Amino acid sequence: STMPGGSTMKDRPSVRVEAEQECVLCFMENARTHIIVPCMHLCLCESCAIACEGLEECVICRTPVSGIYAVKSP
Repeated sequence: STMPGGSTMKDRPSVRVEAEQECVLCFMENARTHIIVPCMHLCLCESCAIACEGLEECVICRTPVSGIYAVKSP
């Protein structure tokens, strides 16, 4: 599909795709491996998930958190 400015999805640089896989808290090259429940945002790396133990609100949508869980890749 065409995006603003006339570019298409295939025109987007691969760096952007990689950035979308980075942890939203530390912005390091750590992959997002942990999901926040119940909102299901996959947004934290393992280090930040451990540091966020007891987190009350999702860092993205502020939904009350009932848990943070590791997601295993197939």
